[in-house]
Amino acid sequence: MNQALGKITGKPNQTMAWSQRAYLQLITKLKVDIDLTNYPMKQITSPRMVNKEYTMQVIDGWNSRMIKWILISDDDLKLCKKELAELPKKGGDNSGEGNEGGGAGGGGNGKDNDTGMPDENGR
Repeated sequence: MNQALGKITGKPNQTMAWSQRAYLQLITKLKVDIDLTNYPMKQITSPRMVNKEYTMQVIDGWNSRMIKWILISDDDLKLCKKELAELPKKGGDNSGEGNEGGGAGGGGNGKDNDTGMPDENGR
């Protein structure tokens, strides 16, 4: 999955982790999204909220390339920016880590503390 993200974005060390806010930041920054056509239940769900069957379907989808990264349109980019702006701020009642809307973002060490996003070197 990370290799596919690196290929489409030109940033081979891009990393992934769950957070709706980080996911929206990622797709608005890189102008890519996950094609949900073949994604289980047609939505990304927090790993904390899924069972083994769902997880295996997601893994199989990435491995078979039925689930993939796609470039997004300017209109979709505007919608993502709007959704990101409407998320509660950090430290509020809702961290943005619900069971819908996204699943990628910063991971590993060296995250940008402001956004939770890795730098271009994946750190």
